[in-house]
Amino acid sequence: MSDVDKDLIKQLKPPAEGVWEIRSQRLDPTIRVFGQFAEKNLLIATSYRYRGELGNIADSEWEYEKKKAKHTFNQLFPCYSPKTMKNARKLFDGALCEKYYDD
Repeated sequence: MSDVDKDLIKQLKPPAEGVWEIRSQRLDPTIRVFGQFAEKNLLIATSYRYRGELGNIADSEWEYEKKKAKHTFNQLFPCYSPKTMKNARKLFDGALCEKYYDD
């Protein structure tokens, strides 16, 4: 597997919730896909939004998408918990470093 850059995938804060975003590489429109890892190398995508609809990272739309990702994962897999570890290398192959979130 090739290297996975932080510009492609990012763990949303707080890392303990285990919600990730995949970032489209197109210039316009940019899209964010939200989800949680069920196991190593298996991200369950739960929703997507155009980046322009989300506003600033501190806006309520981001919080809504995180809650939606967790709710959808739990609806799909009620007997399983998503992987919530901080170390990205334990979640997917190709991680360039352990930390894929901002402090």
